[in-house]
Amino acid sequence: MIFYSPTGMPFNVPRGLENDFLKRGYRSTPPIATVQAQPQSQNSKPPENLPKVKINLVPLKELVEGLGLSTEQAKKVQNSRPLANVEDAIAKIPDVNWLGLDSLIDYAK
Repeated sequence: MIFYSPTGMPFNVPRGLENDFLKRGYRSTPPIATVQAQPQSQNSKPPENLPKVKINLVPLKELVEGLGLSTEQAKKVQNSRPLANVEDAIAKIPDVNWLGLDSLIDYAK
């Protein structure tokens, strides 16, 4: 089943794990802003020209606004810095869909 992350990225959720993903903020319908901004294709990627978020340097507000993280998730990012790459982010903060956000993130320190 296709679920959408809080940032609107589609994610295929295995059957039986739906409740776990709902608890983490995923939804079965995309956010309204995402529906208007993205093409109808579920395979669409974010536009290439968006500036990347420097995850190891930006303040909490930019983590929330730039990546669509909750305040709690953004605080976890701040407390887990530095993040070396997507694998490091997944290991340190598993409740975020890092694979869906990876094209928006700059891991430079």
